[in-house]
Amino acid sequence: MSRATLVRDSIWGDIMLQEADLALVDTPAFQRLRRVRQLGFTDLVFPGAHHTRFEHCLGVLHLATLVADRLRDLPGVPSITEQDRRTFRAAALLHDIGHYPFSHAVEELEMAQVRDHEGLAVEQVLSPPVATILSEVWDVDPVQVAWMITGGEGGDDCSPGLRLLRPALDSGLDVDKLDYLVRDAKGANVPYGMVDVQRLIGALEVGDGARLAIGLKGVAALQALVFAKYLMFATVYWHHACRAAVVMLLRALQEALGEGALEPSELERADDASLVALLRSAEMPAATRHLGQRLLDRQLYKRALELGVGDPGFALLQDLWSKPSRRLAVEDRWAEALSAAPGSVLIDVPEPKAIGSGLLPVIEDGRLVAWDDASSLATTDLARFEGWARRIRVFAASPELAGAVHDRRDELLTDLPVPQTSG
Repeated sequence: MSRATLVRDSIWGDIMLQEADLALVDTPAFQRLRRVRQLGFTDLVFPGAHHTRFEHCLGVLHLATLVADRLRDLPGVPSITEQDRRTFRAAALLHDIGHYPFSHAVEELEMAQVRDHEGLAVEQVLSPPVATILSEVWDVDPVQVAWMITGGEGGDDCSPGLRLLRPALDSGLDVDKLDYLVRDAKGANVPYGMVDVQRLIGALEVGDGARLAIGLKGVAALQALVFAKYLMFATVYWHHACRAAVVMLLRALQEALGEGALEPSELERADDASLVALLRSAEMPAATRHLGQRLLDRQLYKRALELGVGDPGFALLQDLWSKPSRRLAVEDRWAEALSAAPGSVLIDVPEPKAIGSGLLPVIEDGRLVAWDDASSLATTDLARFEGWARRIRVFAASPELAGAVHDRRDELLTDLPVPQTSG
């Protein structure tokens, strides 16, 4: 008798997992996601936001099933075979299997030190036991599942059905966003992530050249989704206290990696609790242990400066996002200028986010129309929203030091040791 389990999800209600689903869910790599919170340190500010990557992935699987079934029912759509449907569902379930602890924080380190989580997901998908289960239980090609996740190599032999489905996993309107926006908003108990998921899925259409598109009846719901994403970044994801914890973690990891006390591969296998325990272990540098303990006890650094996109200081510091080593040098230069210990001043430059990127075209009068032409909410307008929400902040280890940074702001900003060459 085949095995099946009914999961009562906090967002979507009952999700039926069949035997093939459970074969993947029961792997150690997927079970690790139970111990990786979806929003990292956000529960330090929003205590209810302790949901995990595990439940998020189950939610994405559920929505992927609804999308595949919706598109298969549309007349004139390129054939979506049962194998296409299985491949799409497998990619939806496994899309975060390589995720690091603490949301995307770890990926803000040097890319020479850490790999992106999608690359780690592909590695899991193409290796036993996951690859074996995909081949023997799901009867799908692991290479095609990997392509569905990343859009990298392996797409040449994909069917028209898979090419049609891929934007539903990675675009401005995909099952990943549909789940995480609703789930994150509920976890944080904020009203900003409410998305009309049923309307959006019901409005999916297919246009010229077998392109996934949104019907006119779904335009308002997609506009609401974009606003929800913007508001979640402005109020939750980029909340100043959450970002203080992120830069403290980054500095702790930089110290440990720099002294050879930590290997990047250890980050790939860790979960939230094991990583904090590792940072506090006797083998770590003193600075790493100190920051790890402060994170455990929620003794967060204090906000000293906050610079918006119109502030001249923003332009001086924004380049440091992609250069963590250079940012560390600036932090220590400033700490020295303030007669403070290295690591006492930290700079947070959030990753640039194109909030309106990848939005589906609109089907209007039987033809495809670009989003900017069909909607009053153009991507150029959305870029201005992002510019308002994205703030560069400087944090300090104590209120007194934060006051000193604030008082000497102009002096510090005019003495930036930021060379013009890359590196």
